[in-house]
Amino acid sequence: MKNRGLYFLILVVAGFILSDCTNKKNTFITRGFHNLTSHYNGFYWATESIKDGVYKIETGYKEDYSKTLPLFIYPDNSSSKTIYPEMDKAIKKSSLVIQRHAIIDKKTKKEVYGAVKWIDDNWLVVGKAHFYKREFFSGVEIFEFVSKSYKGKQKYEAMLWLIRTYNEIGTLSQSEPIIAQLRNDKNLPKELKKDLSSVIAEFYVKQGLWDEAAKELENTVSLTKNRKQKARFHFILGQISESKKDQKSAIMHYNKCIALKPNYDMIFNAKIKKARLYDIKDQRIKGIKQELLKMAKDPKNDEYLDVIYYTLGEMEEKEKNVNQAMAYFKKSVKTSVNNTNQKALSYLKLADNSFEKTHYVDAGNYYDSAVAVLDKKHPDYDAIVNKQKNLNALISNLNIIHEQDSFLMVAGMDSTQRNALIAKIIKKIEDDELKKKEQEEAIKNGGVDPFGTVTTPTVAVNGGEWYFYNQSTKSFGINEFVKKFGNRKLEDNWRRSNKQSNAIDPIEDGQKDEDTTGGKTVSIPKVNDKKKKEFYLQGLPFTDEAKAKSNEKILEAFYQLGSIYREALNNRPKAMAAFDEMNKRFPKNKYECNTYYQGHRMASSEKDNARKEKYYNALKSNCPESDYFKILNDSDFVKKGLQNKNQVEQFYTATYNLYTEAKYREALDRSNESLKKDGKSDYSGRFALLRAMCIGRLSGPDSMERALTSVIVNFAGDPVKVKAQELLDYLKAKKGGGTANTTTQAEIYSVNPNVDHFWVCLLPKDFKGENSFKTKLSDYSTEYFGPSNLEATSIVYGDQTLIFVKKFTNKELAMNYATGVYEYDKPFSGSNLNK
Repeated sequence: MKNRGLYFLILVVAGFILSDCTNKKNTFITRGFHNLTSHYNGFYWATESIKDGVYKIETGYKEDYSKTLPLFIYPDNSSSKTIYPEMDKAIKKSSLVIQRHAIIDKKTKKEVYGAVKWIDDNWLVVGKAHFYKREFFSGVEIFEFVSKSYKGKQKYEAMLWLIRTYNEIGTLSQSEPIIAQLRNDKNLPKELKKDLSSVIAEFYVKQGLWDEAAKELENTVSLTKNRKQKARFHFILGQISESKKDQKSAIMHYNKCIALKPNYDMIFNAKIKKARLYDIKDQRIKGIKQELLKMAKDPKNDEYLDVIYYTLGEMEEKEKNVNQAMAYFKKSVKTSVNNTNQKALSYLKLADNSFEKTHYVDAGNYYDSAVAVLDKKHPDYDAIVNKQKNLNALISNLNIIHEQDSFLMVAGMDSTQRNALIAKIIKKIEDDELKKKEQEEAIKNGGVDPFGTVTTPTVAVNGGEWYFYNQSTKSFGINEFVKKFGNRKLEDNWRRSNKQSNAIDPIEDGQKDEDTTGGKTVSIPKVNDKKKKEFYLQGLPFTDEAKAKSNEKILEAFYQLGSIYREALNNRPKAMAAFDEMNKRFPKNKYECNTYYQGHRMASSEKDNARKEKYYNALKSNCPESDYFKILNDSDFVKKGLQNKNQVEQFYTATYNLYTEAKYREALDRSNESLKKDGKSDYSGRFALLRAMCIGRLSGPDSMERALTSVIVNFAGDPVKVKAQELLDYLKAKKGGGTANTTTQAEIYSVNPNVDHFWVCLLPKDFKGENSFKTKLSDYSTEYFGPSNLEATSIVYGDQTLIFVKKFTNKELAMNYATGVYEYDKPFSGSNLNK
């Protein structure tokens, strides 16, 4: 009975205690109960869930050591979705704590701030979870609430997270006043000074203010105790010092990073970056090379071989050992597996070195490979693509000459020679097929042939290889000119993924050849079997008409070849050689006078007086009545010829027609001559604008910008100024995206995330709350985007109204604004608008 009475007494006391633990009472017992449960039932497990999510992001994050590392590792839009379960769990746990354990004042019905000391911590957890989910505006609302409603450490933590959030979404104008406030706040807890310094450093890094960022990051390092964080900050300081050309400081920070023993990936890249910084005169350079070669032999560096060989290549390049450097760059490409950034850099090195050595065909192939894997955000992407296109055009014209010369040569053989050549090719195809079959059988037998010999599979030669791509047939001498114009190994078309022969079939699949006999056209079915003689005979230029067509293709290709050398590659000697070969092979051709004139100008620029005189005499002998010869003999020829307005107009129309026919060099020459010799005529502005457009086609957007600026300055009162300004604005806006050589409609309306963006809303018909809606938008803009000069305007669109908010400097800011409008909701409340 006594025990029953004791149990009853315990139950009664426990009942009294529990009844006193409601969140409507602010007593010692209730505060103790709610503090205990809000800490261990909510905050602890919510924090652990956030830690799990952050760990998942950090372990899955792939560092890009070719760029300045971010100070903090945050998820992007894609990876943030992988941690939704952890973050949602944290939000749910902490939200229940806030709902159940925050003590509410009976009279005001509001929380008694500070009564339960873990409530503010739980609010912070919810804000952080929204941040990691990239729900930034929800996070901002919570951080602002905590910073205004609570005191002590949690208030300052909330302000630091506000800075992080504004830094991440790019609204740095919002970060700045908070940074200024915290810098001057003497009550900032000591343990948060490191965090303040790091977010300020990030604030400067986002703006590219490297001196300020380095100073703040140095302070961060001195306050940081975590070895992993400290190593990361030293690595970033090394990168910043590199960007400032401070090699000594960069090496020091990379050494400190290595000494702190972070993960092997960071240690390796710190060593590589350090190696690249040493001066070639440094006595340690030989030892560094040996260390790199030793690293290349270590199996644990197999995935880094491309980086190691690239670094060795750079070192040899600095020492002017170009051939050795090229060998290392090729090894880098060969050993690159998953690192596309490194592969692109290695291909660019190969391309640039080939270009410098005027091995243009090789350079074109390397640029093709580089562009295929190059990040479009690379600072020189546009220039590289422009160079690639020019070199591809050069390769295309070289191929045309090779092919047509070869077709003509085979067609000109007697039947015995031709049949012997074809028989040799067919025999090679059959031998290759047999060899391939034997190799396949050997592979089935585990790499051992019937005699027990271990075999190594090799790539069979393409059976469709036509004779003029075969190394053994070079003795025919038909491609001698390649020594002047290029150095391509025609048997090796390595840049194509399917490794097909470089030869172009005379007739493509599905077409029919045509033979003209007695004035009648007879269709001949296409032969596809490469082991039949007829396959190689079809399409060869046997008739005079077919030969004339082949020669016309060769003539056009030579002219384009010379133009590319002159205009795109700025190689006047090769351009003159191409034009000379063209005129030698095709006397009295349609480009003769033009190319003599171009040759005269190029020889003058090269100060080659003998060649200059040769071209002058050629014009005098072959083109005495041409405008080109008259221009050279009479400095006032253009001026005299353009005095009559009709003549001026005709001259401009003819020049513009050359532009529309893609004869940009001729159009440019005529525009220059008119501007130089005609002075200020009614058409001078048009010629100046046309000149700028030609320059854009020939030299790319940067040169076009300078030419357009000249038009705007020199023809301020001319109507062409407006058009020039429009083109200039377009080029500047497009600079972060693709190439800007043309202004076609497709390009103007192509997706480019780095140009100005607008937020647009189409209001329904007869909508009455336009002014109120614009006011609410302005309130939202001011509250969340601060003094960023966002402006809400409206225009009539048929019988509806369009609301514009402008302007955002890139797509990301515009999307953040759009997402925030929907979360903010106020502009839509009280209206019949459907979000």
